[in-house]
Amino acid sequence: MSECKGKIVSIGEIHTGETQRGKWMSQQWVVEEQGALYPERWALETFGEDKVKEFDLHVGEIVQVQYASRSTE
Repeated sequence: MSECKGKIVSIGEIHTGETQRGKWMSQQWVVEEQGALYPERWALETFGEDKVKEFDLHVGEIVQVQYASRSTE
């Protein structure tokens, strides 16, 4: 598990769809490290309708995020 802390600088639109497993929802957002000469940015994605609604993110918020990174082909 990795961690980042910073300010939300961008929030994407909520995307929805449906598969054989059912409906899904996701939202991408960007966190920028604060106070560094060359700040890092992390592009993150919240997946699941319950999580998107629970986190209710806003540009300018300072957040501390624990995340698991993974990818698929």
